[in-house]
Amino acid sequence: MFAWKTRAKEAEPTAPLKKQIRVNTVVFASLMGIFSLISFPSFTSSGSSNDNRIINNLRQLDAAKNQFALEKKTSLDYIPTEADLTPYIRLQDGKLPHVGEERYVLNPIRQAPYAISDKDQRIRRHGFSEGYTITNGTTYHLP
Repeated sequence: MFAWKTRAKEAEPTAPLKKQIRVNTVVFASLMGIFSLISFPSFTSSGSSNDNRIINNLRQLDAAKNQFALEKKTSLDYIPTEADLTPYIRLQDGKLPHVGEERYVLNPIRQAPYAISDKDQRIRRHGFSEGYTITNGTTYHLP
């Protein structure tokens, strides 16, 4: 009977050890899940990379317009052409950079340029009514 009680006391410390192993496993798994979401930004991004590229092109056009206006001392109502802005912008194959089928409207110097995408886009919807949204000509403005 004495040996039985000592065996029961030896078995008691393993129960908290098993609980600690379970807790460590859950913590490790949750940390790995967080790190995997961070390392794969395509799962966490909210916008399209093409949208970001169009916005960046608009920023380059706006900066080129401002630089042109400073150097040539034009009025704020002057509408620059692509030929006016080519010395101030990085060109791709001798043309203004384009992501796809979009048009850039330069506007007068005082107004920011904007872009219009003529292509119909299918954007995946998530949530209650899943499916696709089809856009007919998205307009992009600088923030």
